Amino acid sequence: MKTIITLLLFFLSIHFCNSQCWRVISAGKEHTLAIKTDGSLWAWGNNKYGQLGNGTIEKNYAPVQIGNETDWKYISAGDYHSAAIKEGGKLYTWGKNDSGQLGVGNTDNQLVPVQVSPTSVWVKVSAGGMHTMAIKSDHSLWGWGANIHGQLGNSVSSSELLPVQTGNKTNDWYQVSAGYTFTLAIKNTFTLFATGLNNYGQLGLGDNVGRNKFVQIGTKNNWINVVSGGFHAMALNAEGQLFAWGYNEHGQVGDGTVITSLCPVQIGQTDKWRTISCGKYHSAGITKDDILKVWGYNLNGLLGINSNIDQHFPVSVNSDTNWGIISLTNSNVILAIKKDNTLWACGYNTFGQYGNNGNNSVEIIKPVLNCNISTAVPIENNEDISVLPNPVKDYLYIKANTPSKPGGIAIYDLLGQKVISKEKFVSEINVQHLSSGMYIICIEVDDKVIQTKFIK
Repeated sequence: MKTIITLLLFFLSIHFCNSQCWRVISAGKEHTLAIKTDGSLWAWGNNKYGQLGNGTIEKNYAPVQIGNETDWKYISAGDYHSAAIKEGGKLYTWGKNDSGQLGVGNTDNQLVPVQVSPTSVWVKVSAGGMHTMAIKSDHSLWGWGANIHGQLGNSVSSSELLPVQTGNKTNDWYQVSAGYTFTLAIKNTFTLFATGLNNYGQLGLGDNVGRNKFVQIGTKNNWINVVSGGFHAMALNAEGQLFAWGYNEHGQVGDGTVITSLCPVQIGQTDKWRTISCGKYHSAGITKDDILKVWGYNLNGLLGINSNIDQHFPVSVNSDTNWGIISLTNSNVILAIKKDNTLWACGYNTFGQYGNNGNNSVEIIKPVLNCNISTAVPIENNEDISVLPNPVKDYLYIKANTPSKPGGIAIYDLLGQKVISKEKFVSEINVQHLSSGMYIICIEVDDKVIQTKFIK
């Protein structure tokens, strides 16, 4: 058994030292999408509608790879659907489709990625509550899905099952962000526009009247980034100044009050901001000094600052100064990638949104995923080991197809933690207590270790 541990720890040490693997993250309502530095696409969390894209509706507490391609470039997780763009501009969607939010001409849920408008070249996509917005390479703006509140901005209120050009059909759009029931977008002139539901002033137009076509917010022409949450929004200008507006009961606007703001108000005036993200009732941003700050709703320690008190101003989550990107979306979780490409999380983890092979929530932001034994490189099924059934539910049956008598057995989870150990070989192991996810089984044979993977 010592041989198994020694060899496995050696293997792990190699891959943990090269743990820079997570490049992009996108948090949906109950699931997460991510792209690794090698361009591969992964997903985890709730999968009731197929939003993980792995061909099933079974939830996964650990990352599962979507296909085997390594040319994924851009991702966006909506409430219960997902979207991603490959290098070269091919757009794919999957998951819930009751309002046509997948843009494939029907309302059938899709359990694997389906290509949208195959002849088009897409550069950006944003998945909202039940609608999706995207920009083509010619800078035209398109939308599909639910439209009862005018969130597609095409002057009507009927849902669209296929992409329709919107934004006054001009080819001058730079960025788009689909919120829960509204949409914000920036033109190439760096002017900011909004459409959709406006009951809490989330359009930033100075009133609470909804719109079904894009209307400019103010007159400024220096906007470079905009993000939409549940009922509030934020935007950055070229000077690194942060502005927010909309629903503010929990301080998610960040202006020190709990008063709804109908127009953009500047937040954290002493900071210069680099990237921002909106959740349902909370917000986060990374300053140009690479400090992660959070504010808003904080029930059960959602903000990761070891407190349960709502924050009405931006506060630092810790003293670290190496934060890279963040994602909140319409969820009660904070996911962040540091500049070393490690993934950190805090907040709700009921559906395994952290991806750390469990569903326990934490109130202090912690590292949850690195590249390790089961995700750094593919581990092919070993002909020397047979495990049945795979996936397994209650009992795992093992057969060692080796000339020598097999020795002890060890089973490890995605984090390299030993979850089961047997000093002598057994042909049957009870795995009922294990969480859903991928595991590595290692068996000692002579002076070597043979291994294979199985899914619970």
